[in-house]
Amino acid sequence: MSQAAAGASGLPRHVAVIMDGNGRWAQRRALPRHLGHRAGAKAVRATVEGCARRGIEALTIFAFSSENWQRPQDEVSRLMELFVESIDKEVDDFFWVYMGGMDRMRGYTYYAIGGRKGAMLSATYRFPILRRTNRQMSWLTFKDLYGGVFYEVGSAWNHGNLPSDDPALGRNYYSTVGGELRFNLGSFYNYPTAINVTAAYALDNALYRNPVFNVPDVVYDPQWRYYLVMGFTF
Repeated sequence: MSQAAAGASGLPRHVAVIMDGNGRWAQRRALPRHLGHRAGAKAVRATVEGCARRGIEALTIFAFSSENWQRPQDEVSRLMELFVESIDKEVDDFFWVYMGGMDRMRGYTYYAIGGRKGAMLSATYRFPILRRTNRQMSWLTFKDLYGGVFYEVGSAWNHGNLPSDDPALGRNYYSTVGGELRFNLGSFYNYPTAINVTAAYALDNALYRNPVFNVPDVVYDPQWRYYLVMGFTF
């Protein structure tokens, strides 16, 4: 092995693995061939973890060749499903969709509802309370006051096309209701300024389960959450 191909520890910097024999492994044990491929996927997981522990910089897995398309259609389909399932399972929670917090379902904390897929529906009704008052208060000019009520429903999940397709979910959808006041002001030499005060109530319990670390689950009980937002336009 050349010095360029090895790291400082003497281990290779790049390891390549050709996956072969999974079907024969299953046949010797009187198992369907697709179960051999699943056993191979578990071996890949162990290989990835082993390379990471030893500081291997790059790992290449040759899992499917052009000749493999000549295999029976059922076996090819199961292999494709296994590829998708394995990749989807290993997606880090950095890429998850979180449905709580100020810009999503405001009755829940940011991490309360999360998964690889998410959907949300929000309906808001706003109405004027005070219009064109134009009252000066020190360096602020009070212009308008609007009220609003809202309802939000959504969910996040990992498997299937809808939350109801994921058996791991304790609840398919979560709901939030609340109200808001919006103050339209002028400030800083009449720059338009808006202040929003929002109160949101979560109608359902939410369970957060850490996707990476083995730590106790966190249960979020229904409660009020409050937000104060100030915005400027120029």
